[in-house]
Amino acid sequence: MTPFLFDTLERCPTMLNKIAEYLSLYRADAAAISFISYLFGLYLSGGFQPHDILKGLLITLISFNFIYSFNSWSDRAADRINKPQRPIPRGGVSPVGAFRYAMALLATALLWPLILFRSAEELILLLLLPLLGLSYSLYLKRNLIAAAATTAIGLILPMCVGRLQHDGAASADGWWIILTIFLYCVIVIPLKDIGDHIGDVQAGRQNWSVGREPRSLVNGVLTLQIVPLLTGWSLIASYEALLVITVQAVATAGVLIYFLRYREVFRGVYRAIIATNLLLGGLFTVYHVLLVTMTR
Repeated sequence: MTPFLFDTLERCPTMLNKIAEYLSLYRADAAAISFISYLFGLYLSGGFQPHDILKGLLITLISFNFIYSFNSWSDRAADRINKPQRPIPRGGVSPVGAFRYAMALLATALLWPLILFRSAEELILLLLLPLLGLSYSLYLKRNLIAAAATTAIGLILPMCVGRLQHDGAASADGWWIILTIFLYCVIVIPLKDIGDHIGDVQAGRQNWSVGREPRSLVNGVLTLQIVPLLTGWSLIASYEALLVITVQAVATAGVLIYFLRYREVFRGVYRAIIATNLLLGGLFTVYHVLLVTMTR
């Protein structure tokens, strides 16, 4: 037993490193977005209970993990050029290993909703999440419009699931708020293509920055921030929700204006917007979902 124990201890760092490589197929910011999206949906549902967290964790750690891990596998050719630091291009995870890992996540993502769903609508949304991710990675991301729309739908699906948790006390504006955030996501998502056009073209995919100057793309997204603002102010009655929508649009406009005035390279603009939204979402979550809702 002693040699076996020593051998196991010696192998632990290698095993932990390999686990870390597989986990890094899934980006930390994507996990945070998924969880905050679900929590915001709980806010829209008008209720929050500690057991609600379990479903949010499963969506984040299993369903969204599959979407991003499988996409890392399908993006391996483009990532050799666009993102050589990713686990598969740098050799941290083999393509076969990444595919098997993603398939295990897919099986789990299709199984757990069958056990924990509360309604037929919720079950459909929970099963749609991994199926949408599968379709995106294999087919939909080759088309500009389909890719942007699919990504936006994936980002709001956790919010929709959260919205369904406590329907009796839900805000009447809930679905209008989700629609407004969906429009915001569709408008902003093309920015993620900046700097990735060479690998995407070689992989046979369309890219928003092909044939367009990055500055023009950023200017277009800045101008279109008026769309979610007008939609929200036309359809939403809650002043608190309108404040959320307005702050999001103004903060995004601030990031875009900063890049237009002070930066020559625009590759980091999408990540800057993600970071801004995570900061805003985190502050809102701490203030409202975890403090206000639990004290009702």
